[in-house]
Amino acid sequence: MSANQYQRENVDLRVHQVNDNKSLKLTVKTQITSVDNSKLVERTHTRSIDDKSYQVKIVERDGKVEHFAVETTMEPEEIRQFDSQWQRLWVPDEREDQDHGTLVKTKPRIDHT
Repeated sequence: MSANQYQRENVDLRVHQVNDNKSLKLTVKTQITSVDNSKLVERTHTRSIDDKSYQVKIVERDGKVEHFAVETTMEPEEIRQFDSQWQRLWVPDEREDQDHGTLVKTKPRIDHT
């Protein structure tokens, strides 16, 4: 990498085992790449409850969303149930970020300019 280029990656993994024998896992991965004056941020946010998962990938360049994708094998009703269960069971301690409790349900506006 040249002097005007850098890359940084952060992966945050949190696992909770709750009373009703459910295993909840949250993984938040952020990769930041900067070349000259352009900044690319790639975020992957994955939530799992036992064998079901919901993943959101967002790519931003210089603060504008270029790509948004949701990956899951669940049907819409399963997603609603998953979200409800996540809201009920995910109880982070005070040191953790409360923002990870809400599913990204709406696609952000992608600016193609």
